[in-house]
Amino acid sequence: MVHGKFAYALGLFIGVADAVWGQNHTLQSNQVVVNTQRHWDNWSFAKGTLDISSSGEVVPAFIPKGNNAVMDILDHLQRTAENPADVTILDAIEAGSNPTDVANLFDGDETTYWEPDPASPLRDWWFQIDLGRLINATRIGLKFVPEGQGDPFLQFVVLTADNAEKGAQVAGKIPMNQVYRTPSDNKNQRVFELDLDRGEVINPVPGKDFEGDIVRLVQIVVTESDGVQGSEVTAEEYETLAASERGSVVYHKKVSGGEVEVEEAIYAAIDPELRGAIRFYRRERPRLAELEVYELGQNIAQGMIQDRNGSAESSHDGSVGTLVDGEGTALTFNLKGIQAGGVTFGERFLEFDLGASYWLDIVQIWYNLVNASLHTYQIRTSDGTPAPGGGRLWITPEQVRGLGKVTEVNTFRYTHARFVRVAYPFSSSEGGGPIIISRISEVQLYGEGYHPTVELESGLIPLGGAKNLVSIEWDVDTPPGTSLQLQTRTGNEVADEYRYYDSGGVEVSEGKYEKLGFFKKGRIDTLQVAGSDWSNWSAPYVRSGAPIASPSPRQLLLLRARLIT
Repeated sequence: MVHGKFAYALGLFIGVADAVWGQNHTLQSNQVVVNTQRHWDNWSFAKGTLDISSSGEVVPAFIPKGNNAVMDILDHLQRTAENPADVTILDAIEAGSNPTDVANLFDGDETTYWEPDPASPLRDWWFQIDLGRLINATRIGLKFVPEGQGDPFLQFVVLTADNAEKGAQVAGKIPMNQVYRTPSDNKNQRVFELDLDRGEVINPVPGKDFEGDIVRLVQIVVTESDGVQGSEVTAEEYETLAASERGSVVYHKKVSGGEVEVEEAIYAAIDPELRGAIRFYRRERPRLAELEVYELGQNIAQGMIQDRNGSAESSHDGSVGTLVDGEGTALTFNLKGIQAGGVTFGERFLEFDLGASYWLDIVQIWYNLVNASLHTYQIRTSDGTPAPGGGRLWITPEQVRGLGKVTEVNTFRYTHARFVRVAYPFSSSEGGGPIIISRISEVQLYGEGYHPTVELESGLIPLGGAKNLVSIEWDVDTPPGTSLQLQTRTGNEVADEYRYYDSGGVEVSEGKYEKLGFFKKGRIDTLQVAGSDWSNWSAPYVRSGAPIASPSPRQLLLLRARLIT
């Protein structure tokens, strides 16, 4: 598979009198120029599909596997918030002590840290992180500050939970699973790598069995501390310590076979021959620098609707968008079909428009219950290519027979996917047998690589009057297996187009908007779009400097770029 990179700027020579700066271009004396970060930021493209540098280079974004899920907590919290601008990283944090400092665990800087308040009781030495969505977590990493800058936790417990819903609480607390507990006092280990495992399979097969665990909450609880006797130091070192770091001074009396600890007043009163050692201690400084929660990969399913204007549909009644929202809300599907003459016919499906193109190789289905499987189903993908006779051209990476587990993993060779369909036949239950149901909580999609296709569009570019368009030029770096397509449209008229959103910021159709209750209706945006006199998109230009193929003179211009690997 080719991981394509691109970087380019483009200009059009059009014969213009004065320089004018627009949000998505600069209009100079004889050309339209698009070459800055601000220009590209104001083009239309699916969120997260492009990386735009400060110098104006445009590169398709890379979708990783094994990424650290704490780095984009805020993005996921804001996606589901009613007022995203009001959400901060602190909304993901609960703590018994120093909650604001917990944010230091996500900054990638090992010199910043969370330290529980030494004046608070040990029962308050804990914190909990909400990752903002359910993830397929594979391991948890803890990094304590370097030696000389603090201490690791003497003893601690790591806990996780797969659901942050209030309905999962018992006696006001969310049930947690213990991932790790220190077996003894820890004075020296400063890095911990904790593998996660649901324990469903004794000898898991990579690529077939579920890897890791389903996690949304991570909790760290400090269970033991040496407090004022963190580390013994010399009397000279003790004097150099800041007052806040000075621990105990412990006095000892000699006894048969050794020494016993005594109070300072007793030490001063006893015969000097009976006085034992005086030991000085630095206070323990338990400081955690970084918390890492690694997931199988970036779950492509999450954000497809809110961020990329994709969709989730099915042959069933009702919305299946909850299957890709990271909340784990289970939907029940009736798998029994309609029979005629004892024969069940037809097919049901779940279908997802990812809102952008990806290299995909894993489809996971997480059920609410054991034996809630779709039973026999088929994974199909499409890059959007039309099929002869209509519809899309689908390929079938894998035919699956459900295993009756809570999680089912389907892996296949990397495929260029914009659409994913999970298709399954009606269940044949002759003689009035029981209706077979499935309870699906999440559908998770994973892949890796640069987006195979990214399309971006300029929006209307006013030319300052009717202008003749001369040529189009661009600068592009296309490694082997990659290409760039540029097209133009021209016209004079504009029309208004309306976009409707619900109260959560998700775009909906006009008809659905009208059916929403008053408090569920969001904003209505009015956009100016190409009018009735506009030309079609030109054929892609094959070389920089080519003559403009769209009609001119015209007052308005549209540009479209497609980055392909």
